[in-house]
Order: sequence, then structure tokens, then C-alpha cells
Amino acid sequence: MGDKAKQSFYFPSEMISEIRAEAARQDRSVSWVVQQAWKLARAKLQELPAPPAERREDDRSATSGAGWTASKSPCRRDGDVGAR
Repeated sequence: MGDKAKQSFYFPSEMISEIRAEAARQDRSVSWVVQQAWKLARAKLQELPAPPAERREDDRSATSGAGWTASKSPCRRDGDVGAR
């Protein structure tokens, strides 16, 4: 992987606990666990049908700018994924 960017995601607290427990079990960072989960799930997600265009527009307008942030800062070892 080349460029790294700091990214914030919001997960339910129970899911955060599970991800942190798995990171500890694997002796890996939370970021690593989430990256591996994405790599494993990506193909299955791509098999799902896309929602109708009007629903996609509703989703974009409801979440634009809310729920995530991006910057060019390097990723931290832990804390990439967190509940606030």
C-alpha cells in the first residue's frame, strides 16, 4: 500500500469492542484488523445489487460531511477506528 490517510469511521460500541479484542488477539493494530476485514468482505459487497439512483442520492445528501473526516496525516497504529 502506498499513501496513507487518516480516516475516522463511526461504529457501534459493541463492534468497536469486538474489533479491539480481535486486534489484541492478533497482536495487531485496530487499523490492520479493519483493513483485513475490508479485503475479505470487498468481493462479497461488490456482488450486492446497487440501490436505486434516488436512494443513493438521498444517502449522499444525508451523510455529506458527516460521519467521516479525511486528511493527509499518516495513520496512527491504534486509534484509527474509535468511538466518540
